[in-house]
Amino acid sequence: MKTCPKCSYQRKPEDDEFISLAECPRCGVVYDRFKSDHKEEQAGVEPTDNASGAVILSTKVRNGWRFSKLVISAAILVLFLSGAWITTSLYQSKKQHMNAYKAIKKIQASVTSGTNFQDYGRAVNDAKLELCLIKDRSGETEKLDSICRTYQLSKEAWNSKLFGDWKAKRNLVKEVIAFLDIPRPAPDMMSGLILFVDTAADALIDKFGITTKTESTLKESYDDNIMDYVNQILWHEASKMIIQYETTWPRRWWKGKPG
Repeated sequence: MKTCPKCSYQRKPEDDEFISLAECPRCGVVYDRFKSDHKEEQAGVEPTDNASGAVILSTKVRNGWRFSKLVISAAILVLFLSGAWITTSLYQSKKQHMNAYKAIKKIQASVTSGTNFQDYGRAVNDAKLELCLIKDRSGETEKLDSICRTYQLSKEAWNSKLFGDWKAKRNLVKEVIAFLDIPRPAPDMMSGLILFVDTAADALIDKFGITTKTESTLKESYDDNIMDYVNQILWHEASKMIIQYETTWPRRWWKGKPG
């Protein structure tokens, strides 16, 4: 008679009529499986059903692959969004620099072809507005700022010629000399004349002060011709700065010069 290895039940002949020969009539354990599992437990191996173990393993592999695909998809999405943001930022910066450059070239064209104070002032204001819209304050932006500042000073010189007194003209001349850093001796006749007038005015005021007589002399010194010279110097300097800017063109923004 067979004895159950689990519950120690001794199988009877009449049990064979109702219960499989491979199972215990009392506890229902399968003799051979119990023995196999028992041997694995003694060997320190967790008993598993081969079929169920394969299913579990397959499920883990499938879940791991799904998670990996999710991570990869998320990384690709992040890279795509980062690339789109960088591309958009570069395009916006390119467009803003281009608009500012075109506005400055418009001022240059108006000076070359001839313009009046009202139109000139409007063109300078348009260029200043375009420069204010540039978010990327790089070295290229600073160059455009310097060119626009030169044209702004010429606008102020033109305005002082039309509406200013000798004091406003004198202050503007000093500002232009400092901005352009005109050396002594001057590199050209117009710059030399401006330096001479500024130096003579300082010497006159230091010696005699502001009197009716000195004011009359200063008014004659800072006449319309001087302001015309100031404008010519500023326009010439702005043109040189534009040429230098175009020569060292920022090709990281544009492929070639704009048309």
